[in-house]
Amino acid sequence: MFSGSGLFLGTLSNALCHWTLDLETVEPVSKGHADELWGLAAHPRKPQFVTCDYSGLVVLWESKTHRPVWTTQIKFAAQSAQFHPTEEILLIGTTAGRWYCMDASSATIIEEHQAGEDKKQLDCLRFSPDGAILAVGSHDNHIYLYNVENHGKSYKKTTRLSGHSSFVTHLDFSTDGRFMQSTSGDYELLYWDVAARCQLQFKSAMRDVTWNTQTCVFGFHVFGMWQQGADGHDILVCTASGSRALLASADTHGKVNLFRFPCSTFQAPGHVYPGHGSHVTSVSFLHGDDWLISTGGMDCSVIQWKVVRPGPKTSSKRTHKDYNKPPTKSRNSSTSMLSVIEEFLPEEPGSRNGGKAAVTDAATQTSRPGSPDKASRNPSPQPPPDPVQEENKLIQQLVDSLFLNN
Repeated sequence: MFSGSGLFLGTLSNALCHWTLDLETVEPVSKGHADELWGLAAHPRKPQFVTCDYSGLVVLWESKTHRPVWTTQIKFAAQSAQFHPTEEILLIGTTAGRWYCMDASSATIIEEHQAGEDKKQLDCLRFSPDGAILAVGSHDNHIYLYNVENHGKSYKKTTRLSGHSSFVTHLDFSTDGRFMQSTSGDYELLYWDVAARCQLQFKSAMRDVTWNTQTCVFGFHVFGMWQQGADGHDILVCTASGSRALLASADTHGKVNLFRFPCSTFQAPGHVYPGHGSHVTSVSFLHGDDWLISTGGMDCSVIQWKVVRPGPKTSSKRTHKDYNKPPTKSRNSSTSMLSVIEEFLPEEPGSRNGGKAAVTDAATQTSRPGSPDKASRNPSPQPPPDPVQEENKLIQQLVDSLFLNN
């Protein structure tokens, strides 16, 4: 693309360069991912996030400018990422069973560790809320616990938890750090006592536990996001917002889905947002919940979605017919946006809506039904059918059947 003073060049490795004709030099403008992209972690306090791919490229992005703060290359294919609560340390898990402890500001590698002897892929890394314990989920079906010292710069392996019959996919700590939940590749959800370093058998007792994060795709708080006909492969990841008002999930069909959290209603209503050209591998809300980041697998793309807050309500009452109308909220054509309407946010004081109405999907999508209201449960009586119209319908059906038989 000619810009007047030079050319913008796009490369096969997803990089954008500017060729200045006067100086006869090529300056890199941005460098994207060129291999399958899985790793994503949001900064605990800043509008920044990290992505990493199978080529070993690790990038710290600034969400406001859409530009990288720094990029670095590691030896192995990167699979997962996680920030320490102190904000100064970043961990990168690889497909070779090794994980790196890095300085989040300079990308300098501080330590390198091997999780298991089998050198299997590390799908998830998770810190306890106080940052004192690190849990690592491996493809060897085990969870490795580390004691964290020196503000996240030193680690000592203490325990290997066994119980899963397939590779560990997601991990979450409770807000007090006492319990942990984990999911595996065979769609199994297990609970753990972190202090006792053992598995908990009574899952019903964990129903009211408050989790510090919500990335496990199974459980009491997220089962409503599974729609009719979905199997265990359809939803790859999910995450709850920091305010615990929204739940975002990603599926193998290139869609990002948005629900109210907790999503504990069978086949809960939600919004569907297309954008990726491949399976969506990770989603994460940035600090403040104003932005949602999603990463694509084979399309190597990073999409930044804006969470649109609702405007002031004109009326606290909405009829059943209102939900059949297309959404009228304007959309910014220059930015991919999540259109979050009022049903997704907590009810305002004095509101009598109750949050049970249907929610309309994004453009080009099909609406998902919500809980039936009084109008749908008690429909008004319909006028009797016209005998002439009924006779014409029967004649037409007879003619159609004769043509089909011939």
